[in-house]
Amino acid sequence: MLTKLLERLQKSPCKLEELASSLPLKMFRISKNTLTCRLKMSLCYTGLADVDEYGNLKLTSDGELFLKTKSPRLLLKNLENKVWGFREIRETLSKKPMKAKEIVRELRKLGSGWRSTTQPNIRLRFLTLLGAVEVFRKKYRWVNILPTHGELKRMLAELGSLLGYATSEEYKVGPIRIDVVWQRDARPESAVVYAFEVHTEGQVKSAVYNLQECIRRWSPRKCYVVTNERQLAEVKGAIEPLPTLERSKLDVLTDGYIERMLLALKDVQNMLREKDILLNTLLQ
Repeated sequence: MLTKLLERLQKSPCKLEELASSLPLKMFRISKNTLTCRLKMSLCYTGLADVDEYGNLKLTSDGELFLKTKSPRLLLKNLENKVWGFREIRETLSKKPMKAKEIVRELRKLGSGWRSTTQPNIRLRFLTLLGAVEVFRKKYRWVNILPTHGELKRMLAELGSLLGYATSEEYKVGPIRIDVVWQRDARPESAVVYAFEVHTEGQVKSAVYNLQECIRRWSPRKCYVVTNERQLAEVKGAIEPLPTLERSKLDVLTDGYIERMLLALKDVQNMLREKDILLNTLLQ
């Protein structure tokens, strides 16, 4: 539903009330005013849409990015930055699982004036839909949201660009496509130095096969299967039986490791920028 709303705004901006009127109220079993308020939180408070000078809703850059990545982590980040209570609930539930009334008490310690569970429940409902919170025996538990396939591809492309490589997504290798490659420079014939296949679900064999094909055709410095901790053992098990040469060219990267590299590199970049020190690749 959220994706369809954003796609509509991408084609033609409209007023919030018009958007609410276009939806079947009977399906939601709520009033038009309530639906309008929920749309405002879903679109504006998440930073996916904004109101222009004519009062029309229009897609933001984050909205465009969400359509590409379908990342619930992006929604959570914006909600934490824009709406009080989301970040505070995460901090509270990161300590231990709690019931709604316990959460209210903890939030009051952080400055909330809430005495009932009404406002926390609204936020908990959103967090549950995002997959950030799970409910077990009436207690809410914080769960880390894993990056989506599209988000990991974007992170790999950004990391490669920061390191001075020309990056491409969905790079064709004969009949197959590689999720992300880093080339030495932007020329079409430039050598592929690193290749990445993102595996977050499904059969890992296809990801490994695609990278084997890369090794046979290009002999890159290294190829990586990018996965999460849940899939890590399966990916390593698929690589282990490969011939020695191919196995030496293949490795595994986890989503958490990529995030840490990206954050660390940005920190270094900011430190250098503060002192007007440029990387040598930027001067060429």
